[in-house]
Amino acid sequence: MLIIEPVHGRLKKYDVPLYKRDNGQYVLHRILKVREQDYVICGDNRWSKEYGITDKHIIGVLTAVVRDGKEISVNDRKYKLYVHLWCDLFPVRAFVVHVIHKLQRISRRKCS
Repeated sequence: MLIIEPVHGRLKKYDVPLYKRDNGQYVLHRILKVREQDYVICGDNRWSKEYGITDKHIIGVLTAVVRDGKEISVNDRKYKLYVHLWCDLFPVRAFVVHVIHKLQRISRRKCS
């Protein structure tokens, strides 16, 4: 379960906003960069960045995750370590996730 709360002011790098794209799709992805007019955002299991998400798109922001009945705040030390490693090593992560998706696609074709 995820705990999403209303946004108060501009978001920061590593925040996880819930936003609505112009096409009406709801998305929960992490901010990689805060720019003057918008945010650069990418999901943790994605390799391509999304641009042009503005404050008007944002509905709320992730404040905690509940796993096995235990609430883990986004301010938890272990959570922050995961976030920094995962985001700061984005080029490596993007490459690994991209390769895994390609291998899965090849595997599915062979099984068909």
